[in-house]
Formats: sequence, C-alpha cells, structure tokens
Amino acid sequence: IDKANLSNLQGLNLDPSSLSFVLKATYFYQKKNYQKSSIYYCKAIALQPNNAYLNFKYGMSFYKLKDWVEAHKYIKKALELDPTKQEWKVQFKTTEKLLQNESKLSQKELKIKLQKDPTNEKLIEKYASLLFENKNYWLSQFQFGKLLEINPYSEIALFKLGLIFEKLSDYDSALNCFNKVANLHTDSIIYKYHIWYCYER
Repeated sequence: IDKANLSNLQGLNLDPSSLSFVLKATYFYQKKNYQKSSIYYCKAIALQPNNAYLNFKYGMSFYKLKDWVEAHKYIKKALELDPTKQEWKVQFKTTEKLLQNESKLSQKELKIKLQKDPTNEKLIEKYASLLFENKNYWLSQFQFGKLLEINPYSEIALFKLGLIFEKLSDYDSALNCFNKVANLHTDSIIYKYHIWYCYER
C-alpha cells in the first residue's frame, strides 16, 4: 500500500480486529482488483458496520464493478453515517443516475425474459429486487410472492416481503416473514432487529 493510502487510514477509528481486512481491501483496490477488495471490505464491515469510510469504500468497489444497486446502497449508508463528505455526495448522485438508467433498461429486458421463462427463480428475484429498489412496492410484493410459490424457502423473498410490509405498516405480516427467514438463519442480527422493531410497533 502506498504512503498516501496508508496515511488516509489513520484517524478512521478502525477496530484492530478489522485492520488486517482493511489493509488487504485497500491493497486490492489499489491494484484495481475490485472483486477481492469488496470481499475484504465486507469482512471489515461485519466487524464495524457503522464505519462511514468502510461503507463508502465497499460501495465504491461495487461502483467499479458496475453493480449500481449495491454501490448505491453502501454509498447511501456512508452518507447517512457521515453527511459532511461532499465528495461522497457527488458520487452518490452519479451512482443514483446510473442506477435509474440501468433500472429502466433492465426492467424492460427482464419482463421480456420472464414472458419466455416465467418460472425462472433468478429472473423473478432480479425483477422483484429492481422494483423494490425503485420503490414500486406493490409490484415488487407480487413478484416476491410468485418467487415464494416456487421456492418457499427463498431468503431474499421472505426478507424483502418483510421490508415491504414494514414500510406499509403491516407489522403482523412483516413479523411473519422475518420470523420465517430468521428460522432459516438463526445467527443473523439484522433479521432479529426487524423482529424486535415490529414487536415494538
């Protein structure tokens, strides 16, 4: 890692347990191996989920891989954790435009593919996820429902349906989805958080 990148890591409140992952992530990012950098940023974030810098760099790894959905998600989270970064705001707006453009094209393409192969789980999941990202919750709910008919144990369908019901203030339905997915993955903190959140409503 060059001196500039190494100095940038100082003062970031990095946990000692995550430092080795951050150093590896920084190294691979420098080498333009964004696939590997994303892996190590992910491991670092698992230890420090509320570190704004790590979320931004994780998002930028996805940006370099042209995965606008994940890039948008983590850059947005970074800004929520630290709204003072002007550079991040510019990057967020750029990513948002790319995501919107891709979504319009992707939705049309996926609809055509689904007409030819209506029971393809991966296609339904992608289409439903795009609708969710664009806040088209009614159609997204319908598509995730179709996915559950094909695969009742689909983690993403159960979780996203739970989020949709939560956004619509249907907490009983949301709780039902979160409990089902938590039973599949009992060690997941995020599912337990949403179960608690719904109980409190």
